[in-house]
Amino acid sequence: MNKIDYFLLGKITKCNRKTGQLTLVTDVDDASGYEDVEVLFLEIDGGLVPFFISDLQQRSRESFVLTLEDYNNPGKAQPLVGLKVFLPISLLKKLVGKQFYFHEIIGYTVNDSQKGNIGKIEQVLEAREQDLLQISYLGKELLIPAVDEFIVKLDRRRKILFIDAPEGLIDLYLNQ
Repeated sequence: MNKIDYFLLGKITKCNRKTGQLTLVTDVDDASGYEDVEVLFLEIDGGLVPFFISDLQQRSRESFVLTLEDYNNPGKAQPLVGLKVFLPISLLKKLVGKQFYFHEIIGYTVNDSQKGNIGKIEQVLEAREQDLLQISYLGKELLIPAVDEFIVKLDRRRKILFIDAPEGLIDLYLNQ
């Protein structure tokens, strides 16, 4: 399995010491679209291993309580705590307008309203404070906040992200 074909759903955070039920805290805005999933892929030793779900109940907007087949007791389930959980990208909801998934825009050209073409998105750096678009332009690295206020439009067909960066932000990087 190629990890590039999967997205991070969340992480197993705890195991019930009596039942072996696991708590899955998701890394998505709304987990309700994933309540019918039958298989999860856990990252073990750098690879993704499929685990079949025998019971799955949504606990909150971001979390589930689940029981995995053959892991329905605390002794077997406890070692899974702390593992990252992935699902196939094909299960992601389609986004429209200027909404996007971070993995989707890697390689997109960025067009600023003032500077024009400022390069391609190399990666999205996720941080607690603010996510950043890492853009390579003329041998320099530009870091532009990935916030709604700066994003004007997304052209998926042409793979272009149109932004309106604050005045002087891009020049900070270019004049170094």
